[in-house]
Amino acid sequence: YLKHYMHFFLNKKNSQCQTLIITSLFNKYELSMQELDNYLNHKSKLVQSKALEQKYKTLGDYWNGLEEMLLSPSAKIRNITKYILQKHTNIDINSFYIQHLDTQHKKICILGIGESGKEEDASIITKYLNDANSSIVKNTLHAIGLLLKHKADDIFWKYLQDERPTVMIQAYREISMNNIRYGAKQIYELFLKR
Repeated sequence: YLKHYMHFFLNKKNSQCQTLIITSLFNKYELSMQELDNYLNHKSKLVQSKALEQKYKTLGDYWNGLEEMLLSPSAKIRNITKYILQKHTNIDINSFYIQHLDTQHKKICILGIGESGKEEDASIITKYLNDANSSIVKNTLHAIGLLLKHKADDIFWKYLQDERPTVMIQAYREISMNNIRYGAKQIYELFLKR
């Protein structure tokens, strides 16, 4: 009965509560692979990441279909998955993201290329800077920041002037994270345009 109640409370939107319950659940009960897989598909990313860690702790190896977790919106889940795949397989993570780029997971794949790619991979995703969807542009700016760092200063400057607030804010974040400095004259001229 206690196990049933614990499962019920996992559906409450409280991350501290979820952490406490899922940790207790994994410590007190030996769960089947089916139960772990159910938690891997839970609506909470926190529960999913704990289930991913627990399944890996139980198996100690790669399992079939694990690479699909690379498409999670959660950076933590993607990082845990990358760790397992790099330790136990020869799967080329960056190629995986490139192959899935023009799917419904485009937004995550752009980030994945930024997180796992090399500088030259920036050319693969720059076309998405022209996407009508501002969240695609935002992710592309972040991925380019991860790949090119301060070398993308011209790109960030251009999108700092974008009309969409989320895009403009992301360009500012990339400028700040990469310690990019523009001259006072350039900043003053931008200020006058506004």
